Amino acid sequence: MNTYPFISIIIPVYNAEKTIEKLIKSLINLNYPKNLYEIIFIDNNSTDNSEKIIRKYPFTLLKEKKQSSYASRNTGIKYSQGDILTFVDADCKIDKNWLKNGVETLLEQKADLAGGNTIMLIPSNPTLSELYDCIIYSKVEYSINNKFFIPAGNLFVKKIVFQEIGLFPEIRSGADAIWTNYAIRNNKKIIYIPNSLVYHYSKKIHSHLKRIILTYGISPLLQHSMGIPYLIVLKNQIKKLIKYFNIKFQLKRISKLVGILPPKYQKNKKITFLHILLAIIGTLSSFIYLLSSSRIKEQKEVEKTINFKKQHLYWKNKLNRNITSI
Repeated sequence: MNTYPFISIIIPVYNAEKTIEKLIKSLINLNYPKNLYEIIFIDNNSTDNSEKIIRKYPFTLLKEKKQSSYASRNTGIKYSQGDILTFVDADCKIDKNWLKNGVETLLEQKADLAGGNTIMLIPSNPTLSELYDCIIYSKVEYSINNKFFIPAGNLFVKKIVFQEIGLFPEIRSGADAIWTNYAIRNNKKIIYIPNSLVYHYSKKIHSHLKRIILTYGISPLLQHSMGIPYLIVLKNQIKKLIKYFNIKFQLKRISKLVGILPPKYQKNKKITFLHILLAIIGTLSSFIYLLSSSRIKEQKEVEKTINFKKQHLYWKNKLNRNITSI
């Protein structure tokens, strides 16, 4: 490329003192014109030394009091000056060519938004949950190529897309799935960029439980944001739960996923057990979520962004049959 656009790198931060400095050092070494990008950190009520560490460097530091990484990202979006906005998490480090490769491919392919390649860092002596994390992140390429959604941990978006369809819903989890899926259904072109690399640190078991419960709980909200009626969403969750209790289905599913692990870990039967257990816990949490007041509250939050009437018509045509009103 002869000329590069100005880029905003937006990073929400919550209690990331153990990883934030590693991320900052990787940002400093980016292979991209130094005068053509800004780095914006948004502290989301951290109680550790995250803010103190960030202040040692010449980056923008904003604050967001609403406890939501998506509210933090929205604060960064409003402040940003870039033509293209990029998003990474505070618990990762990035390849020096991450930004250059991402921006060049996005523009060359005339895409509106893109997801990069997230690689999990496996410790020398990994725990079961750290191995499981690698399996979970192996699904990113599949999700993007099949036009489902793009995770916010390695995301490129032309700023005009936010101007046209709105910001992230400010909910606890899953807003990246809801927003990027909404962009896709508004005919925005998405691509996967395999050489735009982000290295993510594996999570401990308590982080998995929290994420699984939140993510599976948000699944009904994602379906509803597509315009799918509440009763159909409930029916879908019942089908999913029955399927997840099918041991043969789970064994077949996990056998495909463990192939991405180093060979010496692929026959670890405990991973299969953990996968089945977390899938069942997550699906059960979705039922609790469907019946809770949180669903009503977060549904209203999503409706600030998503045009439900438009999505209702989309699914009515898609299913080619009448569906009850939402």
